[in-house]
Amino acid sequence: MAKAMRGLSGAAPGLITYAEIEVFGYEATDGDDVIDILSTALGTTYLIVGNGGSDTFTVGTDLGSFDTGVGSLAAILGPITLVADFNGPAGLADTLNVDDSGDPDADLAASITDAAGGLLLARTTTLAGFAPVPIAYEYTPGLAATEFVNIRAAQGGNTIYVGATTASIATTVDSGIGDDANTITIVGDNLSGDNLFTGNLGNDQFVLEITADLGAAAIFPITGLEIRGDDPAADSSNRDGLHVVDLGGGARTLAFVYQPGDGLDLFGFAVPIVIRSMETLHYKGDAANDDAVTVIGTPDDDDLTVAPQDGSTALVFVGGDPWDGPAAEGDFFDQYPGVAGLSNGPDVLIRGISPAGLTVHGWGGTSDTVYVYAPSEEPLVDPATLVDPFGFGLGVIVPGFGVGGAYDQIAMSDAGVQIINSAAGMLVPINLVTASLVQGNPLDFGLVVNVGFETAPDVTGIADDIVAALSANFAMLVNGGDPDPNADPFDNIPPEGDRLSVLTPDDVTVYSTKAVNPGDPPIVVITSGPLLGLAFSSIENITLTPGNASQTVNLVGDNNDPAVDQSDNFVVIGADVDSLLPPIPGAQEEFQPDLFLP
Repeated sequence: MAKAMRGLSGAAPGLITYAEIEVFGYEATDGDDVIDILSTALGTTYLIVGNGGSDTFTVGTDLGSFDTGVGSLAAILGPITLVADFNGPAGLADTLNVDDSGDPDADLAASITDAAGGLLLARTTTLAGFAPVPIAYEYTPGLAATEFVNIRAAQGGNTIYVGATTASIATTVDSGIGDDANTITIVGDNLSGDNLFTGNLGNDQFVLEITADLGAAAIFPITGLEIRGDDPAADSSNRDGLHVVDLGGGARTLAFVYQPGDGLDLFGFAVPIVIRSMETLHYKGDAANDDAVTVIGTPDDDDLTVAPQDGSTALVFVGGDPWDGPAAEGDFFDQYPGVAGLSNGPDVLIRGISPAGLTVHGWGGTSDTVYVYAPSEEPLVDPATLVDPFGFGLGVIVPGFGVGGAYDQIAMSDAGVQIINSAAGMLVPINLVTASLVQGNPLDFGLVVNVGFETAPDVTGIADDIVAALSANFAMLVNGGDPDPNADPFDNIPPEGDRLSVLTPDDVTVYSTKAVNPGDPPIVVITSGPLLGLAFSSIENITLTPGNASQTVNLVGDNNDPAVDQSDNFVVIGADVDSLLPPIPGAQEEFQPDLFLP
């Protein structure tokens, strides 16, 4: 029977061949050696020693072909232990390249783990499941290290567990071109040096677990962490996802900082988590719900949407097409914030927010707008999203609260929005960095509150009950929703339905503007004294209380513009309308309207 021969070339003038040996050892020079390992023999254990200098080990292909998509570890049949620095002087750029990127199969149980002990040095890091047998490297912290480790996984749907990284300067792991839906799990506490994890093509899922802090239990100090989904498709069904899971206790102070064009940086750990080309981000805090959370926009003009879900959970979106009301965009249920509205994202689900709430900072630009979505009974579903982005159901962008579960009490001002839901109680308060939302055009809205849709009012006749304080900093918009006054000819709507009470310290002036499209409701704007306007739509019941000094309400048609020709229909009914306010000296107690005609 013929013997399978293996060979070593480049170490001597001729080819060195071998067969049927149990241990193969090779010690290179004390210079900067390049060692390519294309195959190893079944039944043979390999010990390859660099012997000082800055050595480069490449497994699965040659150095010149590394990272070109041709590498394969299928022929690595004998386990390998690599030692970059041993007898000679330690190098400053010892590198290990492991390349399986040309293998069409999947690495279904690949792992990177580290443990004390070794054949020659103090510790051993083992790469298992990438090749048929383990590939390991040894090092001694402070004396002999491998500075760079680069791993390229196979083309199939890989499952990779990163228990530690131990390159003293940088580690890169690329999960291959397949759909790695079974996840790349990263133990954040054990990361050393700078770390880059990439998804390559396909839809990839990452899990980052953090107990104490990033790098807290690492062999070498952590200097950076970047996780990239790659392959952005501007397609809500093709989503790379990252789950950041806080397994430890204690409150954290977190900042989710969106970046221009794509991605965000997550601050609050030993190093920022740099997240790029990722459509979905889940952050799960610990069970104490004690994390202080701030969401910060880019230096450009941003639409930032927040949808509180309970007292410690909120959805956050950047860009897309959030709803501006029926006059501007028609139906609420076909307008989508975030990735479903063609943003690059990521869409973010944050759990574990403290009772102090979530703070939103527009940061840059002259036209940042915050949208707050209060609960609706029905979910906001994108039929083009053929995946479950957040765990709420197929295509669900914002979940619904069910019939009878979406009645809200809402307080809004330029400082924030608070929502008390009839089913879930107090939702995450939304705090606004007011100055960051001041508009270049004072007629533009810095805050839009969409109060949600219900099939009918509650037993009191009220669906959503909103109290709004006018702002001197930016204009605001509140959009009611259903119940629909035309849904039942025998109902009592209005005034039953959504109710808006506006806090107005001075005269109240009501402007009616022409609808954008025929049949749309007019846009009504309320101002008071020097304060900027509050516009509203689909509100069945509104209470305006002018300041005590004048007790005056001004109704202005044609949007106060002589060039505008529109039909304005104001119906004023009432008596003793000022009876709850201190009387004006000399005024009659009965309602006495004054009519001014041009």
